[in-house]
Amino acid sequence: MATHHPQQEWLASFASDTPFFPTTLVEQLYGRARTATSSRVILATSKQQVHPVFALWHVSLFEKIEEQLQTGEVPRLQDFVNAQKPEHVDFAESGYDPFFNINTPQDLYKAEPLAALVK
Repeated sequence: MATHHPQQEWLASFASDTPFFPTTLVEQLYGRARTATSSRVILATSKQQVHPVFALWHVSLFEKIEEQLQTGEVPRLQDFVNAQKPEHVDFAESGYDPFFNINTPQDLYKAEPLAALVK
């Protein structure tokens, strides 16, 4: 990223098995990032649950992430982000969990009626 887009300060991450995440996710996370004084990770939350894959990461963390990966020890994502003292943005959607993920055929069946609720 630093080579191709050196002006960028933040990178957004998403899960590919979560089809209903908010379309304003990056906008809202970035809004918090602009007002956060020292946090370098901004995380999505909903219904009192943290969703660390749905996050905004400051590029200053890339070196720290690379160093961690070079050790051969891969911490749980939640442990890594908690060590960064993240900020949170709550996404309260009515009628469905915007971070519902689909991992099984049963989850897919549960997701079908949720699709009608997504705006």
